[in-house]
Amino acid sequence: MILNIASLRASNVFVAQDWMKDMILGMVRLHQSRCVEPTLRLRTPVESIQVTSGHSLAEVARLLRRSTSLEEYRFFLKLTSKLPLLTDIGSDVLDRFHGRETVDETKLSSDELVLCSLMDSILVGFPSEPGWDRDEVIVRYNELVSDESIALFTETVDNLTRRRHATAIISRHKKLAQSGNDPDEIWDSRADLFPGLRFGVDVRQHLKSVPTSSIPVVRKRLCQLNKSASMWAHSDIGIPQWYCRVSDESASVKQNRKLRQKREFRSEDGQNKLFFWHARYGSSGRIHFRWDSDQREFEIGYIGFHLPL
Repeated sequence: MILNIASLRASNVFVAQDWMKDMILGMVRLHQSRCVEPTLRLRTPVESIQVTSGHSLAEVARLLRRSTSLEEYRFFLKLTSKLPLLTDIGSDVLDRFHGRETVDETKLSSDELVLCSLMDSILVGFPSEPGWDRDEVIVRYNELVSDESIALFTETVDNLTRRRHATAIISRHKKLAQSGNDPDEIWDSRADLFPGLRFGVDVRQHLKSVPTSSIPVVRKRLCQLNKSASMWAHSDIGIPQWYCRVSDESASVKQNRKLRQKREFRSEDGQNKLFFWHARYGSSGRIHFRWDSDQREFEIGYIGFHLPL
């Protein structure tokens, strides 16, 4: 979970208490449903986060302890804090985080929200504005891609500011886990699940080698690529709009014969083709694909661990 400091504003301490208790109860539900680990990332210590003109978040938490909310206070106190925000984050995520530029169309964007989209985390905070009082929020940001152009990325992240938001988040996570853990089911249902994508003949075997815990994230990435493909097929723009982070291979990889061969996979028609573009999942997983600007087609060629460099 990532604490959304931008949302932590209240008109008075009594409102702040109510909001904090409701937020913590939602976090408890997420933890009990195994959607999250009891870990909270935050930019700055709770003692320095002002939520009213005279009270910090830590002071509001202590007021909960003195009232009838001792269990909520204890849960919040026992959370493992990752502070500052980027502690113990892999280089892939850090590079992307530092290389992006937020598109602040709603005035609700924040570093925490962008980090949530990069890490598949859950944003938690107060319903201090209408845009925060929902179980999902949209983040948009520009990012430099491998051909030195700027691409716009749009992603939806889970957001909890009230206890009731946990219900929708838990339902989404369960649905994703239940429908996404069987590689054979994904393969057999691929035409219905991802109508905008084609698949190389070896992808079925690739899916079987993916760890079970990573399959839901793979499914999510395929859904995002499918959205890019479907939107692009019915537009007149030259390149797709990406709904997840994708990259082309570097010139050095493309010019190295051995490395090129490692990115050559059998297409749907059985012919060997190059699949240079890729989307990430987890810390070391990659989905390699190609897109054809003439035919307006996307094809997945490989799903698995990072290929050699």
